Amino acid sequence: MAPSATATAPPAAADSAPAALGSATYEIIRQRYQHGATIISSNRDVDEWYPLFGDALLASAAMDRLLHNAHIVVMNGDTFRNPPPAKKSRRANGRSAAG
Repeated sequence: MAPSATATAPPAAADSAPAALGSATYEIIRQRYQHGATIISSNRDVDEWYPLFGDALLASAAMDRLLHNAHIVVMNGDTFRNPPPAKKSRRANGRSAAG
């Protein structure tokens, strides 16, 4: 079956089309606003999200909708993806002794 003529590939990176991504993200937020729960996970602080939209007005509108009645959970601690060197060596020692 041939792919649809209207299908388009997403941008390779967020920097390649910031205005388009900001607009698309705003549309998702706008459509979800007060219609259901939305969970967003990020490694950036909420204050750092505004410039990601590429347009101050769009960012303000999107963030107003996101933060209205929001519950923000901030998690602090070590990452499991890239633990500090001391924990890496302890894990490696534990695995080699158990294996």
